[in-house]
Amino acid sequence: MGFLNMNLDYNIFLEVAVIPLDIIICVFLQIRYSKRSKINRAFKRFAVVVTIANIFDVVTAVVTSAKAAVPNGVHFIFNTLDSMFAAAAATAFVVWRACRQSVVKVHKGRSCRRTSKRFPRFAS
Repeated sequence: MGFLNMNLDYNIFLEVAVIPLDIIICVFLQIRYSKRSKINRAFKRFAVVVTIANIFDVVTAVVTSAKAAVPNGVHFIFNTLDSMFAAAAATAFVVWRACRQSVVKVHKGRSCRRTSKRFPRFAS
């Protein structure tokens, strides 16, 4: 029971509060946006990676705060995974923006695709 009463080295209250919201958003996106377009897939992937990164951030803060009870190798693994998921979330955001940038709104509300020279994978 001493583990539950420990003082944390980091303030994780915001991250803990956002985890249920992240999960609700992921479920909502799966239900509402069932169309398998590139933009929808990229945004769903971004939402899932942000949720996982947020969960790992909280777990890493707890593991880091339990200095005496957790070996250094476990600290290293959690800190590395936390950094990797943060980088993956940033990468997923860039991929989503690249997909979104490939759709350009034209006057009268019609949309058209343009070829992207910087991101040829996402071009139509």
